[in-house]
Amino acid sequence: MEDQNKKNQEIINKLSSSNENEIIETIKLLRKVGNNVLLYQTFITFQNNSSQQIKDEIFRLWCDLQLQESVDVIIDVIEKNEFADIKREVISSCWQSKLEFKDLVPFINTVINDDFETAIEAFTVIDNNAFQVSKANLTEHIQQLKSAFATISEDKKELVKQIIVMLEDAL
Repeated sequence: MEDQNKKNQEIINKLSSSNENEIIETIKLLRKVGNNVLLYQTFITFQNNSSQQIKDEIFRLWCDLQLQESVDVIIDVIEKNEFADIKREVISSCWQSKLEFKDLVPFINTVINDDFETAIEAFTVIDNNAFQVSKANLTEHIQQLKSAFATISEDKKELVKQIIVMLEDAL
């Protein structure tokens, strides 16, 4: 366990480096030795780095995630205000990955509370995962969207109507 913590810290230090090539090589290494601690660090690196090449490498890593236990880390990031600046990219990677998101609450909340572009990304995650959600949760999501409908901005009302129909079809 101590060895793993030491290895994680070494990789975190490399992800926090000012050397772009070192960061990119470390991101490539994560494809082989990554874990949830290191995955979380990629969100921090993405947010704190201005290099488009680094952002692209990290985004591709997120899109290629296959370990289902990564979902908890991703949901945590989506729900944290400190990652609001990268929320659209994080949600976009969700629908491009092979992961299953059975908890649609963060995506429903995104549709209700965030801008149209981010809501579209959340819509796609909902669309890809609606049939994996329990009927009770689907009913709750439908009710939540209907209750919030009056407060939703005009540019998202049609989108919300489509989500309600989609969730009703999944019942």
